[in-house]
Amino acid sequence: MQYSDGVKKLVEVIQDLSSVHSLEQVMFLVRKAARAIANSDGATFVLRDGEFCFYADEDAIGPLWKGQRFPIQTCISGWAMLNKKAVVIEDIYQDSRIPIDAYAPTFVKSLAMTPIRKEAPIGAIGAYWKEKHIPTDEQLELLQALANSTSIALENLNLYQTLEGRIEELKMANKAKDEFLMTVSHELRTPLNAILGWTEILLDGPLDEEARMGLETIERNARHQSQIVAVLLDSSRIMSGKLQIKSRELELVQLVRNEIALLQPEAEAKNLKIEVHSSIEKAFILGDEERLKQVTFHLLNNAIKFSNKGGKILVDISSQGPAVQVRVRDEGEGIDPEFLPSIFEAFRQADSSSTRKYGGLGLGLSISRHLIEAHKGKIAVYSEGPGKGTTALFTIPLYKYAKVGIKNAEPLGK
Repeated sequence: MQYSDGVKKLVEVIQDLSSVHSLEQVMFLVRKAARAIANSDGATFVLRDGEFCFYADEDAIGPLWKGQRFPIQTCISGWAMLNKKAVVIEDIYQDSRIPIDAYAPTFVKSLAMTPIRKEAPIGAIGAYWKEKHIPTDEQLELLQALANSTSIALENLNLYQTLEGRIEELKMANKAKDEFLMTVSHELRTPLNAILGWTEILLDGPLDEEARMGLETIERNARHQSQIVAVLLDSSRIMSGKLQIKSRELELVQLVRNEIALLQPEAEAKNLKIEVHSSIEKAFILGDEERLKQVTFHLLNNAIKFSNKGGKILVDISSQGPAVQVRVRDEGEGIDPEFLPSIFEAFRQADSSSTRKYGGLGLGLSISRHLIEAHKGKIAVYSEGPGKGTTALFTIPLYKYAKVGIKNAEPLGK
């Protein structure tokens, strides 16, 4: 099938319009294409500006009206927009809709004007000839198709610029937030470090039981506040893309056991039993030791926090093909299934009612997800509902491992 030069030009300009990111680019392509399609001596790109027609751009053998505005009721482009249809005028001096004073200084004898968008036109495309001329039906159809494509391009451009503006706003907001968090964190850390330093010194000295309990309470709360500051900083680094992972060869099984040992006092305070099942003697991975301690600590701490007194927590370490999986299962309060899809979102908390029993910022799981994904792993949380416990797990690619038979449960704690 043979296509006319006009059809080929239309196809070409439609492809080009799909990738433009500025009004100037749209106008340049359209005015060039309109002149080629209509085989005309000039073309204009007109935009509606309230009650005026703004001749925004042109491509012609002589000057037309680029940069000028005319009342929408007094020009032919306004007529096309108000009547929502194209118009062809063979002799401009014989048509009462033409403002002769505006046309007299130009070369124009004939014209065709096509509105951009049929409903609520936002502009028009004009084609002009220096001799009396009537465009063919094909040319008029192609001009209308060009106008329709221009409408889509302008709508896409508006969406693109809106999105670009919002992205820039988000960047500015994130930058301001990062600077704020860094400043606040620094201001908080300085007195916290002083508190922790002095309590450590005082606790090493002779104290009666009441003074020791008081200092231990101060130290515990100061460390908690220090952890909150660290979490806020991590969240800020993640959102700004500045979080650093320092990988080296690690043995994950012992890392998990060490974190369990650190949390034993909290588990014993609630009379909780932590059992460890492992089908792997050693599991070597490439990872950031401090970051993986952070994830493991958070999952274990959550299990302790949301468990009922006298319950049990099961930690299972196993190989999953070319990966190692750490699974933490508690018998605690569980999570509403409706909340699970958003559990890794920042500042979201399962215990979010006005009668909250547990503290926290709702950042731990969000940070843990980013840390595990940075290790090319996966993390998940499951629960059958309130009162049915929760399972949290993460999986990380193995570097190498030594596998043995499944050991008997190793109860830790009371």
